[in-house]
Amino acid sequence: MKRLAIILIAVAACKGGDSPKAAKKTTEPAAAADPWSEKPKTNTGDPKLARLVELAQNGPGKEKYPQADAVVALEEDAIEYKADGTVVVKHHSIVKLIDPQRGKEKFADLHIPFDSARETLTIETARTVNADGVPHVASNEEIGDIVPPYLADATIYSGVRERVVTFPAVDEGSVLELEYTRTTKATPDSPLGGIEMLARWNPVTERTVSITAPTKLAPQFSVEGRTLEPTTKVAGANTTWTWKLENLPDDHPEMGSQVEEAVLPRLVYSFQPSWAKVLEPVAERFLAKAVPSTIPQPVIDHATQLVAGAKDDVEKAQKLFAFVAHDVRSVQLPLGAAGYEPHAPDVVLQNRYADERDKVGLLLALAASQGIKGRPVLVRTGKVPVIAKVPTLAQFDRMIAKLDIGGKEVWLDPNDEHGQYGIAFAGQDNLVLPFDKGGSELGSRPPLDPETSVSSTKVAYVLTPNGDLDAKYTYELTGYYADMASQQLRPLKGDLLDRYFQQSAAGMSASALDKKHTVSDTLSVTGPLTVTHDVSVPGYSAAQANMRVFELPPVTLGVAAEQPSADLSERKTPLWVGVPRTERGEISVQIPAGWKVAYVPPQLEGSAAGVKYTQGCEATGQVVTCKGEIKLDKLVVAVDQYAAFRDALTKLQAYERRIVLLTKG
Repeated sequence: MKRLAIILIAVAACKGGDSPKAAKKTTEPAAAADPWSEKPKTNTGDPKLARLVELAQNGPGKEKYPQADAVVALEEDAIEYKADGTVVVKHHSIVKLIDPQRGKEKFADLHIPFDSARETLTIETARTVNADGVPHVASNEEIGDIVPPYLADATIYSGVRERVVTFPAVDEGSVLELEYTRTTKATPDSPLGGIEMLARWNPVTERTVSITAPTKLAPQFSVEGRTLEPTTKVAGANTTWTWKLENLPDDHPEMGSQVEEAVLPRLVYSFQPSWAKVLEPVAERFLAKAVPSTIPQPVIDHATQLVAGAKDDVEKAQKLFAFVAHDVRSVQLPLGAAGYEPHAPDVVLQNRYADERDKVGLLLALAASQGIKGRPVLVRTGKVPVIAKVPTLAQFDRMIAKLDIGGKEVWLDPNDEHGQYGIAFAGQDNLVLPFDKGGSELGSRPPLDPETSVSSTKVAYVLTPNGDLDAKYTYELTGYYADMASQQLRPLKGDLLDRYFQQSAAGMSASALDKKHTVSDTLSVTGPLTVTHDVSVPGYSAAQANMRVFELPPVTLGVAAEQPSADLSERKTPLWVGVPRTERGEISVQIPAGWKVAYVPPQLEGSAAGVKYTQGCEATGQVVTCKGEIKLDKLVVAVDQYAAFRDALTKLQAYERRIVLLTKG
């Protein structure tokens, strides 16, 4: 099944050591044996323990994998689908730690999520074996259930737990073994499918996934990221499909790479024959609960208060979206962790906290009370491809809303507390699954237009004869840029906001001073978020004899210039660019009297896969004016397109594009 954390480990539970033969009596006492002359002996009668000891004593370490935190000797998941719809997953993993600190954090303190209302989780083995061959079994005190911290005070989700397993006696070279069984009852909230990663950001000696199901209920499946066919075995009325990989290398994520599901090989599987069968038990139950035929009166009353003064459905939807996004606390519960059916909207309204299912449900109920139709939509983030031939809800990791207003579709993400009306980033350029009554198929969602997220920066620089610089910045941000700016600036008030802008000014020069700043309403869900920033920089551009080099300063608001890093000369995996967006800049530089302009960056235009740009400056008298635009129109740049993309950014960021030369005269 799809798991939210890497779960790999090792342990053992046998007594070791054979009794040595008695030494012959002599007149001289026998010399004491050198305890370091040979490795400890263990009871090899237990082959499972012997394997762990051999790995601890002779398994690969830093010499073979100098950058790895651990080597995964075994990761095995056996999935069984029963005729009544129950799914049983047996997990077995063995890991040898190489880096004690990173390895402990990743593998020795596990938090295994499960839904106590639908699932049972049984730990069969959790033990550590070191080079001395002695197994250390996790005690009852080292295995227990907790409510995840992100669900604090969110009691309606109290069925979601984490089984915490803390391995004892862990150090460099420790081998950790874990075995557990997860049983998921057949309910309408079950995804009846899942995703298994076939590789990790670790070296893996053996990775095996098997699926057993009644032959007449054969699963749908697809391996993405590599070519791998299963072996098949029939036993009675059941068939088992097995995928196995061996000796996977020690790979590491590249800077700017996509999430691992989009990069590493994965197995996607389903026990449903079609998307119609997937939607049948879920969509109608969701809509009946979230948007019942009779909307609860408290929901109607509150919606009426919220939309007071609104002129049309657009303004009503904006007010309702702002309320759900800002005034209902977001609970970051992974989609599907507690099923897919939402709570009643009046319950969510009263609680004022919600996961994304319940936020979408509440928004739809509020909108329906005002005659605005809508539906929930399941989407996949990170441009991880949704595989159309494998129908399972497990392929989706987010839920957003789509409203019908004035004949137009309006996408909204009420779980984004800093989101803008009509802009939802999740699920772009991918297949999506709308929840419609009687729905039976996937839909598609195109990427956002780069004009929906614009950073517009206007700067006026005044350079004094002695080289001091006064700068006035005005930023107007929409879409993605407004979202990012709101995240940074909304929590800051008073002295904290003053410190932020002083630190931002210092990005121009260590001597720079924040003179004045303003921030518009960070709670607005429409229109641009406007920021102004006045900065003074003593001695910014000192004269050198008859020459002066004026370097165009960077923006002081970092989120206004969000370009992907193209520092790597070449890539093995695609570059994650993110939300399609546009950056525009207009600069004026007032040159002091007695100086004239000798050089400005010339006009530059071009394009490559994922980027279009234009940039240039001109001088008129004592004023230099520069204009530029960069448009990023792809979420991902493919490996074979990266060189051209990198070349474009390199040209834009070149030193000669950032300087103005002045001469006396």
